Amino acid sequence: MMQGLLDQTTVQIYWSNLRECDQEMKRLIDAAERYRYASFPHPADADRFLLSASLVRCIAGGYCSRPPRQILVDRRCARCGAPHGKPRILGSQLQLSVSHSADWVGVACHIGAEVGLDVEHAHQRDLDQLVEHVLAPQERELFLRLEPADRPWGFLRFWTRKEAVVKATGDGLGVDPKNVVVSGPKQPPTLLSREFKPMRLYDLSAQPGHVAALAVRRAAHLNVEERAGLEVLAGA
Repeated sequence: MMQGLLDQTTVQIYWSNLRECDQEMKRLIDAAERYRYASFPHPADADRFLLSASLVRCIAGGYCSRPPRQILVDRRCARCGAPHGKPRILGSQLQLSVSHSADWVGVACHIGAEVGLDVEHAHQRDLDQLVEHVLAPQERELFLRLEPADRPWGFLRFWTRKEAVVKATGDGLGVDPKNVVVSGPKQPPTLLSREFKPMRLYDLSAQPGHVAALAVRRAAHLNVEERAGLEVLAGA
């Protein structure tokens, strides 16, 4: 069941750890999802998909007052038509966005307006190359003002905010990240690029060792609630 009120003033994000993935969850998903689950060559990737698909169905089932298996989920990619796109709940105003990194899976849900969620694990990266390809000139200037020890975290603040925006718009990798200009990591999260507005950005608490951001295609400020995925999975 959905926990708490979900309406046009609220966004809920449900977080689950891979430890919570159970093979019994396969009874919650449909034949196409089971086929995709079986196609992953690595067990951890398969479990991330199973956990996220189960969360999507349990969240939507609670909102629509239907069993998870009866929820109609459209996963067709808007670009190529393959079943790996942003999940859409047919016949409902519920908007969802899924993200995962390392052992954590998150699902954001809202009514009416598109949402974008991104979470990233703070592992070591080649920042010099990434900064050159991802950050706009004004963002690079803010990045270089950070203390060296703060730069890995600072880069992920930029990255997750940008990713959340293009997930909300549905553009994904089709947009040059330099064209999605956001505020600096020590500033309140704000989208500066006019062409993607209206858009509200939020930094999330996520999980230890991770950085996460949420984007919502609304101008008004919203209530953001981060919850445990077990709240919806336990009753399935």
